[in-house]
Amino acid sequence: VNNPTITLSETEYTYNGTERKPNVTSIKDGEVEISSSEYTLSYSDNTNAGTATVTVTDNEGGNYTVSGSVTFTISKAAINPIVSISDWTYGGEASTPTVTENTGDGTVAFLYKARNAADSAYSSAVPTQAGEYTVKANIAESDNYAAGSATKDFTISKAAIDTQDMNAPTAVANLTYTGSAQALITAGSVTSGIGTMYYAVTTTNTAPAESAYTTSIPTGTNAGTYYVWYKVVGDANHNDYVSQSPLSV
Repeated sequence: VNNPTITLSETEYTYNGTERKPNVTSIKDGEVEISSSEYTLSYSDNTNAGTATVTVTDNEGGNYTVSGSVTFTISKAAINPIVSISDWTYGGEASTPTVTENTGDGTVAFLYKARNAADSAYSSAVPTQAGEYTVKANIAESDNYAAGSATKDFTISKAAIDTQDMNAPTAVANLTYTGSAQALITAGSVTSGIGTMYYAVTTTNTAPAESAYTTSIPTGTNAGTYYVWYKVVGDANHNDYVSQSPLSV
């Protein structure tokens, strides 16, 4: 009997590193069941993912001459990877993501996007601007393991504005009443691109309301003491800087 009908107990397995040997539940010549004493079974390619084979070999001296084979499938196992990444501060060294539980040692590619952006926005470019992001690790399939992916949110924090990033304003000395408005300070400056300097003026040493700050140079008309406050409003990558004490004019 060549190519008899061979029925297996199972035809689909998932790779687990061990040999898979489904039982042969029946071998038939047409409708006639052939006794298991008539043949010997052997298995090949039955550990790794792919197509495995059960081969039927005839036992001499029986009532039948039996030969044939049947295949079954071993599917690749799933992986459950975990990607990790540390936050960093704008202008600092970017963190390198790492992956664990990459069971099949598949090739890893990292992609990035703004945290709330669509998945179509993923790119291999490492972000550099302050903000909230997501990194995605795409892991290629390997011989016995399917492809997988994992994501992790991270933040690039705004950098602080340091005094070395600016020239503070200075009070104008020896002002004398003239009846006209006079500039109270010489304007300060900020390193290009990191923020804008704002000023506010009070006649008492009391911090002004936020709404009092403008980019205009403060002026005074009447004789008396003025207090000039200043701050730098940072750009998208820098925190604000607020002077802790005013200039007295």
